[in-house]
Amino acid sequence: QPNAALTWALPQQQPFRSDDGQKEIELLFLPDEDNGQKLVLYRVHENGHGQRKQKPFIPIEIFSLKRINLECLPLGARISLWGQNDLQALLQEQSEAQTLSLYDAASRFTVASVPDNGVEGWQYHPALGFAKKRM
Repeated sequence: QPNAALTWALPQQQPFRSDDGQKEIELLFLPDEDNGQKLVLYRVHENGHGQRKQKPFIPIEIFSLKRINLECLPLGARISLWGQNDLQALLQEQSEAQTLSLYDAASRFTVASVPDNGVEGWQYHPALGFAKKRM
């Protein structure tokens, strides 16, 4: 049916993201403790009842994250990323606009739910987002 996409029926039958029952975890980027010039990936730790503990963030960047660098890939002459994807600059802008500390802005605006990938971790690019890392 050519006009099926104009109704509510098609998205109900073929949802964009289906609930596949896979466990998800929350990740977030927070400024480093030295000078706040670098964002480090943390896992949000929750106790068994879905409540955050006193110190809810566990650093996992070193073991679980591979940052993707697209500059080393051969892209076509007219292929480029669009939009601003410098997370550090965007967080700085939001923290100033909402009179928040950089840490508070990061803990509010950088949370992402991703499928749990165990010890293998994730790949990440600011414009492309997260993907499961394969060993």
